Amino acid sequence: MASFNRHQIGAARTSDRHMKTKCHVTQQQEQRECALFTAILAIESVEECRSFLRHLCAPNELQAVADRWVKMLVREQAGSDQR
Repeated sequence: MASFNRHQIGAARTSDRHMKTKCHVTQQQEQRECALFTAILAIESVEECRSFLRHLCAPNELQAVADRWVKMLVREQAGSDQR
């Protein structure tokens, strides 16, 4: 299981700028995202997070998120190795 720290989370935020241009988000979608992000921030443990994500995502969706997370970490590591 990949571990992470605040620096890597910050890198994820930075890499977010390089993602595809976001389509128009309605106010309702924005509110739903905000509620989701607030719920995620309230998670206090790995077990609680695991349970939350397993209830939220289908197994293949969770695996896809985990795979993207690892790819982000690899890109960040490659970037820091070049510095």
